[in-house]
Amino acid sequence: MLETVRKQVEALLRSYPELIRKVELLRYELNHSAAISPQEMMEAMAFAKSDGMGHGAGGISNKTLYIAMSYQDAAERINMEAVEELVERLVPMERTLHRLEHHLRLLSTPEQEVIRLCYFEQKSLPDAAQAMSTSVWAVRKQRDAAVTNLANMYAFVAGPNL
Repeated sequence: MLETVRKQVEALLRSYPELIRKVELLRYELNHSAAISPQEMMEAMAFAKSDGMGHGAGGISNKTLYIAMSYQDAAERINMEAVEELVERLVPMERTLHRLEHHLRLLSTPEQEVIRLCYFEQKSLPDAAQAMSTSVWAVRKQRDAAVTNLANMYAFVAGPNL
């Protein structure tokens, strides 16, 4: 069981930079989504052509208000669906990210450093050893211990329902 959790933790650590990128992309889209405004819908209607009933372009029928409200409702529905889709994708990613970051803060400072170097900055063991002023063997041992500690945290929280 712990070995399965450990593999999941390692996969999560390897995917961390990509997860950060995806979360930022979705946050941007959520904050800057191209929403259709009611004004845009009204402007589009102003350029409508003849309806075939004798009303020329620019003519207003008694159905104009109903049509405008229908288009406004449709625009709001489309915008809401787009936002909901983004939120449905963003929330689970953010939860995963926040959970991992919280667990990482519970590690010792050297363990946090080795995780940062080996997984987040994707440095090789020799490069991480040089950055930490230690041997490759020590970095490998510390990295493995850090991953095991993270796996133990995830396994503890999950309990027997893994």
